[in-house]
Amino acid sequence: MNKKGSTMIIMIVFELVIVLIVGGMLISTAKSFGESTTSTKINLAQDITMMVETLVSVSGDAVVKYPYEIDGFTLVLSSGSVFISLPDEPKNKKIFRNFVLPKGFKSVGIIENSHEICLEKKEKVIELRDCNEQESTV
Repeated sequence: MNKKGSTMIIMIVFELVIVLIVGGMLISTAKSFGESTTSTKINLAQDITMMVETLVSVSGDAVVKYPYEIDGFTLVLSSGSVFISLPDEPKNKKIFRNFVLPKGFKSVGIIENSHEICLEKKEKVIELRDCNEQESTV
């Protein structure tokens, strides 16, 4: 039998096994990242940032309700940034996004474990608040 041919077949089989193992690991890693809270926190931070930037451009007062449930998260909105985390989470796991506010504008608010959140613009202040708080006082 041809020794060179059999060595080549063994190498091809070995390469296929390695490719299957690496492919499986990549799929497993991507799936676990996609199902983790990290991607949820990233999307939430980007959504809040876009909502703040949109409210800044609106003339007059406005209220925007976030369309998804955010149970279990802590959100902190300060002038120029939003922080998203889980309770008792280490600092390196928190997600934050920066945004630019025009001169004179201010953004504030802290939400912990709320079901529904709203962003409310009153004059030049954008406030992050629990939607249920305002509804119960009206």
